[in-house]
Amino acid sequence: MITASRKNPNMNLIRAGHNCYHRYLRQGFDYLAVVFIFLICAPAFAADTDDTNDPFQEVVAKYRAANPKPGLPEEARKFKVQAEFVLQEKQFDKAVELYGKALDIAPWWPEGHFNRALILGETKNYRDAMSEMKRYLLLSPDAPDARKAQDKIYQWEIVAGTEPTKPSIVLRDCPDCLESIARKYHCTACHAIGKKVVGPAFQAVAVKYKGDAGATEKLITKIANGGSGVWGTARMPPISNVSEADMKELVALILGLAK
Repeated sequence: MITASRKNPNMNLIRAGHNCYHRYLRQGFDYLAVVFIFLICAPAFAADTDDTNDPFQEVVAKYRAANPKPGLPEEARKFKVQAEFVLQEKQFDKAVELYGKALDIAPWWPEGHFNRALILGETKNYRDAMSEMKRYLLLSPDAPDARKAQDKIYQWEIVAGTEPTKPSIVLRDCPDCLESIARKYHCTACHAIGKKVVGPAFQAVAVKYKGDAGATEKLITKIANGGSGVWGTARMPPISNVSEADMKELVALILGLAK
């Protein structure tokens, strides 16, 4: 049986993830699914945990240790089926979005990362494709197609530099853009645009910092370093694997929600 304990068991961590755990449990996810969601949500509450540079490493460790492997929750399966359908209709961007929604629910799902990577590669989003394929290999290093997956990464590496440069002025009034980049770094496990989940709503953050000339730097620092005290005692884990360009875009899109 999978447990949510760490190497140094911490009762604060158990209590911290309680609300997040039961929120997903009420939505009908099976026990194994909830355990993995717990691993993402609980660090936002914990006051004394071991920080890692990439929260996904914890998901990888638990998935590889699990026996049997967790099944795909029904809600994630729905998005999987929809992604496969729109892919047949050549709606590649929609397929990427739907696979992303499935992975928000089941970040340990190797096939989802693999398929999303291939679609991103086909649409010439090479950097994101490499990121997804690397996650696939972390979850399933001994998969029969692991060699093929690694070779894909090598191919994408050589052309990644040819991707169009993002504009220096970010389109701020774009909720879909914000949701996409927030999902990419698993921010959506604890945040939503218009409502509080584990952490505050992005709109609430935008309103709080509206008119603050130093808001951009404050939020960049907060995301990179984590911390608590601004929205109560809940602790946000550091997210240090965000590229500089994505960090600036994420913050700009959040602040752009202020009306």
